[in-house]
Amino acid sequence: MDNFESRFQPTEPTPEISMNVSSTQKIQKRMETERKALAEGGLSFEAAKSNSDFLPDSPEVSVRNPEKIDDVILEMGRKADEVVMEGLRQELEKHGLQPDGKTFYLIDFGLPHLPALQSVLLDFGIDPSIYTTPSEETLENNAGHFRRYNAVYREHADELFRKREKLEQPKGHALLVNSHAEADERAKFTTVFPSVDTLRQSGISRIVLGKEIFYHNGVPDPKDQSWQSFFEASEVNKYAKQLSDAGFEVSVIGFDYRYKEKQDEEVPTISFGEFDPSYRPSPVEVYESSVCQSLMGKRMVFDRSTGRIYKIINGFEKPATESEVFEFSKNLLDAGLSDDEVEKMRENLSQKEKE
Repeated sequence: MDNFESRFQPTEPTPEISMNVSSTQKIQKRMETERKALAEGGLSFEAAKSNSDFLPDSPEVSVRNPEKIDDVILEMGRKADEVVMEGLRQELEKHGLQPDGKTFYLIDFGLPHLPALQSVLLDFGIDPSIYTTPSEETLENNAGHFRRYNAVYREHADELFRKREKLEQPKGHALLVNSHAEADERAKFTTVFPSVDTLRQSGISRIVLGKEIFYHNGVPDPKDQSWQSFFEASEVNKYAKQLSDAGFEVSVIGFDYRYKEKQDEEVPTISFGEFDPSYRPSPVEVYESSVCQSLMGKRMVFDRSTGRIYKIINGFEKPATESEVFEFSKNLLDAGLSDDEVEKMRENLSQKEKE
């Protein structure tokens, strides 16, 4: 029996730990529910649910053949988790955005990363919720994406339960949503966002919006007209603008350090033929025929039909180097690729290794 399953065997409360009895009982009940789900070969996602009832929880995702996931994909995902976890931690500390009882956190990030990000928020004393409601069609078409979410939750459940046991009085609340959600799910987000009145009655005056990107030249400001297109781009961003217009302080952070420039990189030393100044780091973009991402000075493209990966610089298609293919493939993990597309991507990586 591994540590995850053994964690959910019935145990007596540890005497030396002093905590709120009702909270302790709630966590223990959830652990029992998780244990039963495990015994039946499933997951109940109890560890991902908040300690309080301030926000709705909907972290459950059911996929066919959840064990059908490649170890290489999982390992790359773990490394990506380490990067984004450190990014979130550093951004909160660097900008003085730690919980103060007056701050609400809204994290708009790739679903497979959410359990790991919950762990960071719990370290700060923040009580996090996950809300995701993908349709059956979305689950079927993006099975690999959701299988990785299941796998990551399984790896973090024990840790999340332990941290929730110690969370007696939350210093803040957080809602985590899937930045790659389809239109039907994104529309549902608006039904669970706390209203202006709810936030005010809870003493909230500041909103921290966390995004799946790293900002190099300033961050989105709802009061700056040059950023208005950003605040119209999604339901989550529109909500942040609504709160700003209602008088709340809104701070936007981009903590995906996978997109962070090296501090010693000097763009002017790169010749024009190798660098396209129109491309700056951006999140992964998913289209019907391709998955793309703009990086510093170039645009990476994954052809969904062939599995080919290449780059575009100054309007010209160019072969991607082995290192570029490998780095871009890691970012593709959150694009919701099908099993066939993941296999094509692996074949592409294997071909690059042979060349």
